[in-house]
Amino acid sequence: MEKFETDLKLAPVAAFHHHAYIGGLLEHTASVLSIAVSISNATETCNKDMMIAGAVLHDLGKFSELDYTTIDFKYTLEGSLLGHATLGNNYALLFT
Repeated sequence: MEKFETDLKLAPVAAFHHHAYIGGLLEHTASVLSIAVSISNATETCNKDMMIAGAVLHDLGKFSELDYTTIDFKYTLEGSLLGHATLGNNYALLFT
């Protein structure tokens, strides 16, 4: 779990686009979480727990998709081949 915490604090969301900096994933996730909570509060039929879970888990594959150990972020081989959605399943299993 310690690696998860470190990854969450350091990972960017992308190599070039939005939140492409150290800590970008945490900031992006917090923004998406805020939106999810707002939507779930405004919608009676929305499952708030599912919205929160989706917001928190939706980009966890970014940990493996990007190499952010150097100043210029690059996509890893597995990140290029599988993408963060598939890679995120590995991290999501930590919560089951």
